[in-house]
Amino acid sequence: MSGINVRCRLQHFAIVTYAVAADRLRQLIPPRFMLDSVVIDGQERGLVSAVPFINVDFTLAAYPFPRLRMGRATVSAQRADAADQ
Repeated sequence: MSGINVRCRLQHFAIVTYAVAADRLRQLIPPRFMLDSVVIDGQERGLVSAVPFINVDFTLAAYPFPRLRMGRATVSAQRADAADQ
């Protein structure tokens, strides 16, 4: 293992997904990306996910000290890169 690899455990990991107006979401992402969407009650909705969790014993793999504990959350829109199509 090298000094830039990290190791940690996750606690309280959750994935929370919201359906939002697709036209509003498209204004926020670059045109290169195709929005993954669903139709709910006749309206197109884009999917936005929030993933909260706590890193426990976060440390470098090669140097196991110090061990840190920190909360983190990531938010992302579900999309595909048109360049990959």
